[in-house]
Amino acid sequence: MPYIDASHYQHPLDRQALNALRSIPGFTALLRAFMKVYNERIVFITTKSTHLEITPCQLSEYYDMLPPLCERLGIEIPTLYLANDVTMNAYTTNESSPIIVINSGTLQNCSKETIRAILAHECGHIASHHVLYHSMGSLIMSGAAAVLPGVGGLVSVGLQAAYLTWSRASEYTADRAAAIALGSSEPVETMCVELAGGWNRLDLDIDKELFMNQAAEYERAIQGDSVSKAFEVVLYALEGTHPLNAYRALELRRWCGSDEFENMQRFLRGEAIDAPTQPSGLAAQAPNGSGNASESGAESFCGFCAHCGAPLQEGQKFCGSCGNKCD
Repeated sequence: MPYIDASHYQHPLDRQALNALRSIPGFTALLRAFMKVYNERIVFITTKSTHLEITPCQLSEYYDMLPPLCERLGIEIPTLYLANDVTMNAYTTNESSPIIVINSGTLQNCSKETIRAILAHECGHIASHHVLYHSMGSLIMSGAAAVLPGVGGLVSVGLQAAYLTWSRASEYTADRAAAIALGSSEPVETMCVELAGGWNRLDLDIDKELFMNQAAEYERAIQGDSVSKAFEVVLYALEGTHPLNAYRALELRRWCGSDEFENMQRFLRGEAIDAPTQPSGLAAQAPNGSGNASESGAESFCGFCAHCGAPLQEGQKFCGSCGNKCD
């Protein structure tokens, strides 16, 4: 099955924040020091011996959600675990052999639709290769990095702020990946409602459109008042690894209403895309096959204009539809 490379749906804020993070003095040295002490095997053993593994034979209704999502995003099926934690959360660890851990509080409070969206979101982090930086960042923000040899002295407030900025931006990309895997923004919007407090098990009568209006009101308030914007930056600088629930839902809905998203869905459905050619290299068969797109004969495409969503040919520097420079 064809899939879309993560570089084509990476959120612009993710790209900008990642470049800014990498430019922070000491970041490269910190990454090298972290790689010397970080041991994925220990994480695997600890997770395996502590949490409940979800498999085709154990809680299969949740495991069975993974294969279609992974196929849509072009990744191998990660190992899935259930953690004894009442908070509504999930996370992914281990870059080379990814592990997704979902909390029991998530299963208790969320609908099946939202659980699937959460798993799709975590698979989006894997497809986008966010896992290594997230693992390093969790040590930086928890203070645990201070006791690691060669790492603690490299952590600065500026680095922490830059990391959190990127961490929040990376969630927008993972939300986009989830929407691609699920076919629309609807499940992710519902996920944001439930994460905001509208737990499925409470059976509340929640108007999602009113929830989305909260994000629009927030946006107008911030954009129209420089003092509020400055206060938001100061308040948010060293808190929170995720964007605001209502705003991330609105941001994703807007993107999923674009020609760019529709073209991606048409490509995944095997429908014709209005492009002269479909060169290989950025969309390939699912990883359980062999070879890349050009070797296997799987469908492929070059990409889409970030400004108007028009398909792009390989090597094209300016969009033939809107004239903007191709990123």
